[in-house]
Amino acid sequence: MCLDKPNGQNANGTKLQIWECNGQDQQLWTSASLLGLPGPNAYVNKQSRTCLDTPNTNLNNPQVWVWSCWGGLNQSWNLR
Repeated sequence: MCLDKPNGQNANGTKLQIWECNGQDQQLWTSASLLGLPGPNAYVNKQSRTCLDTPNTNLNNPQVWVWSCWGGLNQSWNLR
């Protein structure tokens, strides 16, 4: 299963979903630092060049979406 942008939507606030991996650009993510974008632990979607983001820093809120990269804590992720 992959983190996916529904129907390839690119707007700020597009909610993400878990979907079967299909290799499409809406499922491809890379480190923002590799692209010279703010946020050392941020991840950017290949298709939209927007960052993986949560609407707030509330750890009990599992919702994620894409947003313009700006380097905030809500765009900082640790993969385990």
